[in-house]
Amino acid sequence: MSHARCGLVVAALMFFVSGLAVARQRFVVKNVSNRLWGLPLYFGSQLIFAASVLR
Repeated sequence: MSHARCGLVVAALMFFVSGLAVARQRFVVKNVSNRLWGLPLYFGSQLIFAASVLR
């Protein structure tokens, strides 16, 4: 598997898990911990998506 494809898979998984943080914040419990792990995953996945397109 190429590095770009690996990056896309990792970014997709990070984006999915960040969505779980959003859903947990919205429907389960409002807590700052959801943002502490959700936002870095979201922005990290966006950076990886962008980097994989630039290669």
